[in-house]
Parts: sequence; C-alpha cells; structure tokens
Amino acid sequence: MLTQSEVERLLAPADHIDLIQNAIADVVTLTPSTEPYLSLADVRPGSLVAAVGSDAPAKRELHSDLLAGATLVTDVTHQCAEVGELHHRPRTPVRAELGEVVTGAKPGRLSADEIIVFDSTGTAIQDVAAAQVLYRAAVEKGAGTRLPLWD
Repeated sequence: MLTQSEVERLLAPADHIDLIQNAIADVVTLTPSTEPYLSLADVRPGSLVAAVGSDAPAKRELHSDLLAGATLVTDVTHQCAEVGELHHRPRTPVRAELGEVVTGAKPGRLSADEIIVFDSTGTAIQDVAAAQVLYRAAVEKGAGTRLPLWD
C-alpha cells in the first residue's frame, strides 16, 4: 500500500520513475509527452504497461527498449501503427489485439514474468463496451448517482 506522499509523488510529472519501479507492478501512462520517459529498466518482470497517452504521431511515452523487451498487445493494430507507440517502432511484433485476447482467439500473458505493453490509441466500440459493463455493475450494486440529462 502506498503512503499519501508516495501517491502525491506519483501524481506529479513523470520524473519519479524510481517510485514506480519499486512499488508498482502495473503502470498506466496517460500524458501528452512527445519524448519517451519509461524504459524497460523502469518496470518489473510481470508488469502490465498500459500506454494510453500516445494517440497522435508526435506523442510518445515509451522508450524503444521497453517495446523491444515486452510483449505488445494493441487495441487496433493498424491504428497503433499510425499514431500509437507502435508508430515509433514499427517492426515490433504484435501478439494480438485486445479483442482477440478477450475472446480467447489469441493468448494474453504466457508467463508470470512476462512484461505486457498494451498500446491503446482509443477505439469507440471498446469504450462503449467497457462503459456498458461498468454501468450494469453499478446498477446491480445500486452505486452511482442518476443525473437528469434532458430535463
């Protein structure tokens, strides 16, 4: 469990990689960075890195060594090749798209030490599907607040 000061450091700009490396196995990157800042040495074996911020050709969060040393799963491969992390290292092999892993058509993690990079550039249908699952779970649990959108 992270302390309050560790959480505050994590919410600061991405210059606290040492804390991430030592405390957290899973990392979500969501910055407007145009320079890579997360490398293979910054993540532990078995980590999941969800690279969400690279959604335009000039944006980049991951160093090439991380892509080279990890297994890559994309949301939509051709889209990631145009604007995602894959755009910056186009010869990186892609194991599968997320939908293929979810349906069991292709494998996800093959070992406990495998580092997975999920290159996500955003796709509306996956966002809607995730929102639907969350909405149904909230309704079942009586969680959330109904908002009058058209009153």
